[in-house]
Amino acid sequence: MESYRRDHIVEIDKIQGEYDAQLVAELQALRGDFERRLEANNLEISRLYQIDLSSFNIDFKSHVADVARARKEVIQYREKVHELEAMLASQEAVISGLRRQVVELESLTHIAEDEGVWKKSVATLVDELNEKRLQYSRLLAVHTQLVTELNAYHILLTGEEIRLKISRVDYDEHTGRSFVSKGHSDVDVVIDEINMAGNYIHLTNKGTKAFHMDSWMLQATSGNEIRRFKFLPNQVIAPGTSMTIWSPNRGGTHNPPDSYIMQKVVWPSGDKIRAELLDQNERKKAWLTAYYEVDSPTEYKSFEDSVVLQKTRIY
Repeated sequence: MESYRRDHIVEIDKIQGEYDAQLVAELQALRGDFERRLEANNLEISRLYQIDLSSFNIDFKSHVADVARARKEVIQYREKVHELEAMLASQEAVISGLRRQVVELESLTHIAEDEGVWKKSVATLVDELNEKRLQYSRLLAVHTQLVTELNAYHILLTGEEIRLKISRVDYDEHTGRSFVSKGHSDVDVVIDEINMAGNYIHLTNKGTKAFHMDSWMLQATSGNEIRRFKFLPNQVIAPGTSMTIWSPNRGGTHNPPDSYIMQKVVWPSGDKIRAELLDQNERKKAWLTAYYEVDSPTEYKSFEDSVVLQKTRIY
């Protein structure tokens, strides 16, 4: 009986060992399958991430390319406008000459020997004059259309630059130096131009609704010097229109609501100028910085982030 019991225990131990070995093998197989699946999932996630990243880079490059093309088209349209203006001036000169000839012919009618020849000459000149007038009208219509398209491209290009926060390079017509403009706006009104000589600052309402500027201020800073312009009560900028705030005696005209001239004081001038649009609580809602291209944008970052509040005046 004791021998049977020992044999039975040995057999149970053997069966238990085989079961444990089989269980370990199955667990190892399951673990290997899990690790293979995990590695495959990691590879798939990495592949999808690379695809999404490539798509984002392509979209961003496409936006930048679109802005560059739009800027090139604006330059081409400006050149066409200049050419048309030159042609219009030439046509006006020709028309003036023909008119003088008509007057001269009319003054010589009393000595003309052949009335038929005189009438024919006058009729020819009149026909030429009418043809020139027709050409002038056509050129004027094309000129008007190109100016309208140019303004539309300018508005779209400025809005896209502000949306993408792309720097814009302009040229100072007085000094010939190039300067960089960077800006952003949290509202529909944007600051789209700072005159580096301190002549004016230009605003535009890019939205589709009138924008109320009551108790808002426009602030310009250059170095330690700050100037402010406070908008009139109930001041409104209509949608799609612009407003220019001029320094006195700088060539501007006082023509509300499109143009205002400050009293006795001027906007600051210099190599680095920052303009900010402040609400009634003096919170910054829009800004534009301009600096000559020889200056370092990295160095100028500190000027954008820290404005020295000294010599502040409200006009």
